[in-house]
Amino acid sequence: MNDWGFPRSDTGFHQGNDLMAKRGTPIAAPVSGTVTPNVGSISGNQFRLVGSDGTLYVGAHLDRFAKVGKVKAGDTIGYVGDTGDAKGGPTHLHFEIHPSGGAAVSPYATLVAACR
Repeated sequence: MNDWGFPRSDTGFHQGNDLMAKRGTPIAAPVSGTVTPNVGSISGNQFRLVGSDGTLYVGAHLDRFAKVGKVKAGDTIGYVGDTGDAKGGPTHLHFEIHPSGGAAVSPYATLVAACR
């Protein structure tokens, strides 16, 4: 489901897409780059991947982190969960794309293309 832009009471609007999956499903790095872990009250366990393509990729609600620092495309960087404001709800990965580290853009077309 393309839930980009849906209204949110705590953050204004949904700046990503939610990918529903079982707890513990591995999350692969979409590109090579550098992963930094972050923990927040809304995002829970979050990765921030600055890609070799200059794009910032953000994933939230991870059950736990895997590899951090330098990664290659396809490396497991975390596992699906329900941390942060998703606690107690369906497990999923909230995924964002920020070209050149700027404002978020809809990741939907990129996700659809990657799943083909």
